[in-house]
Amino acid sequence: MNALHPPGIQMLWLVVPIVISYLVAGSELSRAPPPARALHEFALQWLTRVGPKHPQEFKTMMSQSAELRNKLESAVKSNQVGARGRPPPRPVFDSRPAKPTIQLKTDFSDFR
Repeated sequence: MNALHPPGIQMLWLVVPIVISYLVAGSELSRAPPPARALHEFALQWLTRVGPKHPQEFKTMMSQSAELRNKLESAVKSNQVGARGRPPPRPVFDSRPAKPTIQLKTDFSDFR
């Protein structure tokens, strides 16, 4: 790490290798327990969001460690191949508005 980098970038140098360590190899992913698969999916999504935000730092990290680069490339490739044959992921939250559990005596629908 270089002292010239802002603290956020220094943190990136620490966190990215840890997050990559949670990725599961493509062939092992189908046999992995559900918590490991969920952690893998979360890690992959996080990395695909963070990488484009800091492209130069990410590229430098991947060029310095062939092991990290290979593991990330393998996970991305297996995710692309696997995404073709599986349904889209379920939304975490239901998008329908919840029915209120408390009924109010006054109608506030005219207030905006």
